[in-house]
Amino acid sequence: MAIDGCRIETGETFAIDWNRVKNDKIYDVDGKTVEQHYAFEQDVLAVADGTMVSIHDGIPDETPFLLMLPKAKEDYGGNHVIIEIAPNVFALYEHQHPGSLTVKVGDAVKAGLALGKIGNTGPSEGPHLHFGLSDEPDVFSGRSLPFVFDRFTSVGAIDLDASKADRLVILPDSRQIRSAYPLYGGIQNYP
Repeated sequence: MAIDGCRIETGETFAIDWNRVKNDKIYDVDGKTVEQHYAFEQDVLAVADGTMVSIHDGIPDETPFLLMLPKAKEDYGGNHVIIEIAPNVFALYEHQHPGSLTVKVGDAVKAGLALGKIGNTGPSEGPHLHFGLSDEPDVFSGRSLPFVFDRFTSVGAIDLDASKADRLVILPDSRQIRSAYPLYGGIQNYP
């Protein structure tokens, strides 16, 4: 597919939307403000050593559940950073809180470094981190790359059929996982 002279590849095939769960919920009260969401303003950490190659900031947080309509190509990922972590491998972190980015293009970063804070920028229905790997530093023209995490603890899985908008039904499944991709609906803890 081509848009504005660019070919859109498979930019989100392996990407993950990360959220934070507490007491079987992702927000307090009705979730209609960003501050009610548990993920809001949580640190966004570098997954690997690398070099900052792209940064976009200045887009305001949106009201949860009111999906904004992007007016420009840059609006799609909201505020974001992109790190080159290997030749032709780029880590993309999208929807960050405005003014929270702590890095600039050209910076060398180490795994675990705080890059910014989770927000609700761009077309997003609530604060979360959209993360993925790509073969190009562009959310449209890059091809999504598969990845695994060295280790994490599986806490459970969301029963998508039984869950409601304001309450998750989590089926317990506590175990250590090594060299794996977290599955859709999974709840994990990371070291």
